[in-house]
Amino acid sequence: MNKDQMKKTQHQPNGLTSTRKFKYGSVSISITAVFVAALIIFNVIFSALATKFGFFIDLTKNQIYGVSEATDELLKDIDTEITIKFCMPLDSLENDETYKLVLSCVQEYERRFDNIKIEYLDIISNPAALASYKAMGHSLSTMSIIVESEYRCKVFQIKNCFVYAESTGDVYGFKGEQRFTSSILAVAHEKMPVVTFTQGHGESVPVQLEEMFVDSGFDVQRKNLATEDISDDTRILVISDPQKDFSGIFSSNQSGRSEIDKITDYLNSRRHMMVFVDKDTPEMPELDAVLEEWGIVINYHTTVLDEEKCINNAPNTIVLQYVDSYAKQLHEPVSSLESPPNTIAIQAVPITLLYGASDESEKAAGAVLSSHKSGYIVKDGEKVYGEYPVMAFATKMEYINNVNTKTNILVCGSTTFTELTYAASYGNNDIIFNIMKVMGQTSTTVDIDWKRTDDDTLKLDSEIANNLTIILSALIPSIVLVCGVAVAIVRRKYR
Repeated sequence: MNKDQMKKTQHQPNGLTSTRKFKYGSVSISITAVFVAALIIFNVIFSALATKFGFFIDLTKNQIYGVSEATDELLKDIDTEITIKFCMPLDSLENDETYKLVLSCVQEYERRFDNIKIEYLDIISNPAALASYKAMGHSLSTMSIIVESEYRCKVFQIKNCFVYAESTGDVYGFKGEQRFTSSILAVAHEKMPVVTFTQGHGESVPVQLEEMFVDSGFDVQRKNLATEDISDDTRILVISDPQKDFSGIFSSNQSGRSEIDKITDYLNSRRHMMVFVDKDTPEMPELDAVLEEWGIVINYHTTVLDEEKCINNAPNTIVLQYVDSYAKQLHEPVSSLESPPNTIAIQAVPITLLYGASDESEKAAGAVLSSHKSGYIVKDGEKVYGEYPVMAFATKMEYINNVNTKTNILVCGSTTFTELTYAASYGNNDIIFNIMKVMGQTSTTVDIDWKRTDDDTLKLDSEIANNLTIILSALIPSIVLVCGVAVAIVRRKYR
């Protein structure tokens, strides 16, 4: 073999690795590998940033994790520094699906509001972190959440953020937003409105009603008016299901002021009162005399029944109608909806109004809710049909420094009005929330609904679905197009 042949042999392509097809394939594989590596690196970096800065999109149908416009409106003017403290480390919260749901909700508050921050306490390794709260009488555990400002703190449990099915005990709703927003409102101001429940007369305080006051930012107190005075900070006095009358003109206490005197003086100071009774409430001449001055009479030992407008074929569980009176402002947030929910009453006692419902007079008494025309009472063994008021509202107005000041009394003929098993399905609680707002002149969480969680499937509304479809439809072809152009350019270069 001569030298020219040897040189030719040395420079001749050797095997598969020297083919043009192999070269192009190698370039394509390299580009694909670089692209995949870039995606992985991008995902790692974005995940780290998302964890640190809270990048988050709530795609659930009911926006379970989100914060509604109602919360934005309630908290927009609050600049008090608020700290939300979990009593367990962050990793413990992230490793449990239930805890993580609450955590995600709170992180949304931190993202939206500059004055709200989150802290995580490890009370197992550092129990001393709870010393100051225990000194204030709070009982805390790893399940506790603390909402705190410079003025005070509110403590509740993680389980309080959920709605449970009574039959199974399973979680089927999330009310974290309402719980956190109400707690923030309760600690954000130096002074809290006070609601005082009377005691000493066999009263029973409905658990749900008390929780509603707490959710609306009230400080709840209990007073025995025979021995205690109503505090000056009380905005609403509540008499719930009394079994005995209040002391009046015939039974003064040692100070010379009877319980009725205290109630009268309280109302004369332009504050408000709620009274809840039912068919089993005994007659109370002393309290009745006060209510009569306000144009309201309770018809004791009588029940409003309805065989047509009732729930589960129970005539004593009646569907009420919203009355168009001067007091309609109390039910308008519910009745003005496109499809208003039912509002119901169980074993309700009828109420009589003694004078008119004009909003022009100094005194006014009007029905808020009544039975339908199919409602009736039984009198002397006969059914007497009519639209019987079961919730009434009375107002006295006076001008002080050219400002129209009102004092209000609400009388509800049902002691279980807020204690319904499926209260969220009815308008009852929203009406009471609005009455609290009117009487207490406070911001309430009436417009914040709890959200169903019993459907675990990912459901997107049409707008989100369409946007995602457009993004994904454009993004993937764009990536493929860019890769194709890159490969074509490389191939042309090496051809």
